[in-house]
Parts: sequence; structure tokens; C-alpha cells
Amino acid sequence: MNKRGYTLVELIGVIVIIGIAVALVSTTIIHVIKSANNTLDMATQKLLFNQTESYLSENVSVMSNGVYTVTIKDLIRKDKISSNFLNNYDESELSINSCIVATYSNGEPSFEFKVTCSTSGSE
Repeated sequence: MNKRGYTLVELIGVIVIIGIAVALVSTTIIHVIKSANNTLDMATQKLLFNQTESYLSENVSVMSNGVYTVTIKDLIRKDKISSNFLNNYDESELSINSCIVATYSNGEPSFEFKVTCSTSGSE
């Protein structure tokens, strides 16, 4: 530093150091946000699958091998999930017309989530 202030080289050096620090911090923050979103998606899917299984056990008299389709609308109508549940999602991710397809084989269910569903209720 001279008597009148910082030199151009010193200022550029500080700017470069700050830029490197911002780049390192931002990549870490982006990774944490993506990880949190993935965890939220998995938790949402598990909730929907559990509520679908509960819905089917209450609304299907005999659970036999087969395929059952339950829409988000069905789950909301039977108070399995709140109608506010959809407020956190974009239409391309989850909507009132999304559905969960439950396939039972030998009494064991497997679930599949579909963003758009061609059926309007449970089978």
C-alpha cells in the first residue's frame, strides 16, 4: 500500500480471493439444497404410498392380486391428505390429477407414482 491508497494489483487480488470464496460456498449451498429437495421428494412419495395403502384398505372390500389406481383427488376427498398439500408443488410435479398405482401380488403391494393419470378414481 502506498501513501495514497491501495494499488490496482492489491484490489484485483482481493476481488479474486472473494470470487473464489463465493464460488466455493455457492457450490456447497447448491448441493445442500438439492439434497434437501431429494429428501423431501422421497418423504412425499412415502407419505403418498402409505396413505394410498390406507385408502385401499378402507375402501376395497377384498384386497386381491391386481392393480388399483388412486388419485390425489381421492386421497383429499377421504381426508388422507390435506387439500393444502398441493400448494407446495408445481403442476408438472404433482396435481389433483396425479395418481398412485398400487399393484398387489401375493398380498404384497408395490407402488408407482404417476404425474398425470388417465383414470379418474380408484378401481
